[in-house]
Amino acid sequence: MDNIKTQVKIKAVEADNQKRSKIDAEIPAFESSYDIRFITWWTSQGQPPNVGDVGVAEMKPVSRQPYFIKKGVLEEGEPDGTEKLYQLYWDMVSFTPNSATNGQSTHKPTGTDKTSVSEASGAVFLDANERYRIDNLMKNARDALWMTINHGATGERGGNLYSDMDSVVKESLVVRKELDKVLGSYLGKPAEPLPDIRNSDDLAAFTKQQGWTKSQIIQALNDEGFKDSQEFLAVDGHTVMGLAVLLVESLGV
Repeated sequence: MDNIKTQVKIKAVEADNQKRSKIDAEIPAFESSYDIRFITWWTSQGQPPNVGDVGVAEMKPVSRQPYFIKKGVLEEGEPDGTEKLYQLYWDMVSFTPNSATNGQSTHKPTGTDKTSVSEASGAVFLDANERYRIDNLMKNARDALWMTINHGATGERGGNLYSDMDSVVKESLVVRKELDKVLGSYLGKPAEPLPDIRNSDDLAAFTKQQGWTKSQIIQALNDEGFKDSQEFLAVDGHTVMGLAVLLVESLGV
C-alpha cells in the first residue's frame, strides 16, 4: 500500500520514549469521527509538529489495528488498501505546516524510503458533528434517488412513471426534503462545535451540561456494543473526545 499525503491538524504530541513520539491528529480524509491516535513520529526525523499545527503530512501505513482484526472486520495481514484508513496504524514521515513559504517540509524524514505517494488532500476541516450531519444529508440525497427510481418502475405494463433522468431528479427532491426533515427532527438545530474534551473531568462536566442521565449514557454505549465507558476507552484509538462525539450522535445536544 502506498504512502498518503493528506491534510492534518495536530491535536496532541507525547514523547513515547527517546526514539519516538506519539501523535493524535484530525485527518478528514480518513473519514473518522474520532482523532487518529498512536501515529508514530521517529526522533531521527527531527522535531515533531506542534500541537495546533495544520498542514500536509505524508503518512506511511504500518499495520492493521488488532481491534478490527479481533472484531472480524479485517483479517491478519499487511495493509493492502482494502481497509478503511482509520483501521490502520500509521507513521508520519514528514509534515509541512500551512505557514511554510518555500514549499518544503520543516520536518523531513531521514532514510531512503522509496514508497510511492498517493494524494488524499483537498479535504475540508469540519467539526465532527457537522461532518456527521453533512454525511447523512448526502446519504439522504442518494437514497431519495434510488427510492424514486424504484417507485418509477411500478408503472403499468412494465412502463416507468418517469420519462427521463431529469424527471427522476425532480421527483427525488420531494423525497429528499422529507428525509431531511426526519434527520432534522433527530439532530435539532445545527450542532455547535464541541468543547475540547481531553480527560474524564472535561467529559463529566460536558455530560452534566447536556443533562444526560447515567442510564442514557450506558444505553448509548450498549447500542454501540460497549458495556460502559471504560470498555470503550480501552480500545486502541478511542479517546474521551471520541466518546463525547458518540454520545452527541446518539443523544443529541
